[in-house]
Amino acid sequence: MKRIIYLLLLFPFISFGQICDLDFSYVNTGTNMTAFFTPPAASSIHSQLGDGTIGSFYVDADGSFICAASTTFNGSQIQLAVMADDSTSPDKDGFLSGESINWFYETNDGSVYLISPSPNDNFTINGISFIQSASITEVDCGGGDDTSDADQCPALDFDFVNTGSNM
Repeated sequence: MKRIIYLLLLFPFISFGQICDLDFSYVNTGTNMTAFFTPPAASSIHSQLGDGTIGSFYVDADGSFICAASTTFNGSQIQLAVMADDSTSPDKDGFLSGESINWFYETNDGSVYLISPSPNDNFTINGISFIQSASITEVDCGGGDDTSDADQCPALDFDFVNTGSNM
C-alpha cells in the first residue's frame, strides 16, 4: 500500500511517457536481493496478461525508472536477482537499502502494466521476498486517439550486461 501511495505522489512529477518508455535492460552490479514470484502469483499474473517481460525498477536522480532486474515470463514461478546500487561507482545503478521496488510488466503486444505485489517488500541487500499475489494496473500509454498508433507503447529493450557476478 505504501508503494502505491508513493507512486501516486510521484505521478505529478513522472509522466506516463516515462513509464511507457521503460527499458528492461539492466546492469549486474554484483549485489542483489532475490524476488521469488510463487506459483499462485505467477499464475495469476499470466492468466490476466499472458506472456511478456517482467522487471523491477528503481527511480534515479532524474526521476526516471531504471531497470534493476528483468526476465521473460510465461506463467511459471520465477525468481529474479534484483540489483543493488554499486557503491564503487559514482552513479546510481541499482536499489538502495530500504528503497521501494517498482514492478512493471510488458506484454508481448507492447502493453505496459504496473504490478503491485503482496507482500510489497522494500529492497534489502541479500534479502529474499516471496511474492504470494499481485494486483495489476494498466498504464495508459496513449492519448486515447484510436485512429493513430499514438496509444501504442514503444518497443522496450530487454538487453542486459552479465558481469559474471551474481546470486
